[in-house]
Amino acid sequence: MRAVAIRTLSSGAPVILEANFHRDRSTTWLRDLARIADTRVVLCGAPEALCRERFTARGAAGLRHPVHLDRVILEQEWPSAQEFEIDLGSPTLKVDTTDGYVPTLDAVVQFIRAGT
Repeated sequence: MRAVAIRTLSSGAPVILEANFHRDRSTTWLRDLARIADTRVVLCGAPEALCRERFTARGAAGLRHPVHLDRVILEQEWPSAQEFEIDLGSPTLKVDTTDGYVPTLDAVVQFIRAGT
């Protein structure tokens, strides 16, 4: 993902990266990317119990590959929400996804487009 993002940004094209970026493992290389192009960060979240419920439901529905070891994650490795709060020194918008999007999806799009 990193190499493709660097090449794409270096060519002048925009990039959207979506993942559960862990602060300790991702901040340094994401900051390097943020130096290449105007950057916006959107952090989505909901209460932990609801996140666990959604995670479990996706697994039960067969929407996750067995290689992900969901039971181990739920029982032993469930990270705190703070682990995903990265600071790239770029404009950041927190979005509550408890029930839809707060702020609205239109507001999220406007926030992202403000950087283009």
